[in-house]
Amino acid sequence: MPADDELATVVSAIEEGRRVNDNIRRFLLFAMSGGAAEVLVMLLGPAVGLPLPLRAGQILWINLLTHGLTGVAVGAEPVAARTMSRPPRSPREHALGAGLLWQGVLRLGVLATALSLAAPYLPGPPGRARHGAVP
Repeated sequence: MPADDELATVVSAIEEGRRVNDNIRRFLLFAMSGGAAEVLVMLLGPAVGLPLPLRAGQILWINLLTHGLTGVAVGAEPVAARTMSRPPRSPREHALGAGLLWQGVLRLGVLATALSLAAPYLPGPPGRARHGAVP
């Protein structure tokens, strides 16, 4: 709550609110696409002949490292230059937007899944044998 009713204070508070909203959306995109990729890898890995890709403890450890540290980093992102020039969002708008963020979650999730499932089949650095590579 602003301590005064100066226009500059109100504008600054609105700008900070937009920064927080933008950072929440960035984190949701990152976290949900990573989660979707984890689920898809666990479901599709055995279907394409790979052993169980991750165990429960590994999934928890990955989530702790990736979501915890990036949540702090994304939360500290500065305000974008043109934040105040865009129109306000509708109060009825979902946190994930009007479907655009969902599309990003699905695209990034599918991309991360494809790369994760293809990793055992990709060639390693020249001159080094790959440990556990699929023949």
